[in-house]
Amino acid sequence: MRKNLFIAALAASIALPAIVVPVDVEAATYSKTFKDVSQNSPYYDSIHTMTEKGIISGYEDGTFKPNETLTRKHAAALLNRAVSVKVSKNIGAPKDLPKTNAYYNDLMALVNAGLLDMDAKGNINPNAPLTRGEMAKILATAFDLKGTKHPLTDVSSKYSSYVAALYENDVTTGYEDKTFKEKGSLTRAHYAVFMYRAMGLEKTGGDTAQKPSTNKISMSSTEKEINEYIKSSPLFKKGSIKYPTAFSLALKEYYGFKKVIVNAEDILTGTDLKVTSFGVASFDFNNDNWKPVDRLLGAQIIYESDELKGRQNVAFDYTQPDSQVVVKRILNTVFGSDFDTEALGHMIDEKVAEGLEKRNEKVFDNIEHIEMGKYKIRLGVDRNIERNHFWMDIKQ
Repeated sequence: MRKNLFIAALAASIALPAIVVPVDVEAATYSKTFKDVSQNSPYYDSIHTMTEKGIISGYEDGTFKPNETLTRKHAAALLNRAVSVKVSKNIGAPKDLPKTNAYYNDLMALVNAGLLDMDAKGNINPNAPLTRGEMAKILATAFDLKGTKHPLTDVSSKYSSYVAALYENDVTTGYEDKTFKEKGSLTRAHYAVFMYRAMGLEKTGGDTAQKPSTNKISMSSTEKEINEYIKSSPLFKKGSIKYPTAFSLALKEYYGFKKVIVNAEDILTGTDLKVTSFGVASFDFNNDNWKPVDRLLGAQIIYESDELKGRQNVAFDYTQPDSQVVVKRILNTVFGSDFDTEALGHMIDEKVAEGLEKRNEKVFDNIEHIEMGKYKIRLGVDRNIERNHFWMDIKQ
């Protein structure tokens, strides 16, 4: 059985005080603010209002870390301190949740309230990221929100009523392309915004902390519109296209290429990475300080669609948490409707954690072959005298 190991960045602690009686605060006037949440942030008021009301707090260094991925255990802790959930079951503890776990009571409260499910093996996966679908179920149920309809196109029957409840109560409108991305993860800021609205602290349409703020293109955009977007967007460091003919071919034929461009803001939000170069159906992602880790990995993240609608390749520096975050967003963007990208993301986390744990071994790999639907996937850490990175091959 694969060990449930996850990277430290996804297991970072959320400081949560006990719930206190809410007090009214003046708009945009707060007794405590976080140095990493600017007044220009779309979730500035959400975070600081929740802090004033004693529901959440930040870290000792005065930060909130809004872009940190939220885990299931932290989501349980935050909700369990904000509202008394209605326990309706008496389920035994999950296999991976000993009573010594600091989040035992929080997670068991949500499990016995029917708000958080165990997997088929009886595990609760406390360190796994909370998905947007799970978030919808938790908040709609905990705050007794009801709804029957929504216009979002990628919501499964499992979560449809919960998403409808959020939609009809002005907690969410989804993304501009009419998707909800139920398998996608949440940041601390995103969860704060959704709780803020679900609690009735603000009724406002739109996922202001979720959807692109400046993205002016979509899957229906023309080649000219996409070209102009790339030239003007700070996310594309080169800012120009050198080979219009090849670019045109890639937009039309190479699976995933156009999706990555259109969703670049969602994919890169909260990170320091940019698209530093791209060719025919390939992208390199880097931050300004990244340096090659081996002889073969020439970028922090390399994504390629190297055969027409047939094969995808991903390689990345697994020692950089932002790399894992961006890669999983790419996978969800390109393959979210084709197979369970959430499960694949958990597998990536586990293999990365194992690679980090055994970083002192000169030669190491945990390459695995799996199948998801019509896709055959090879993935894992590969380390020897030339290679020291995570790579993945996805083929139909």
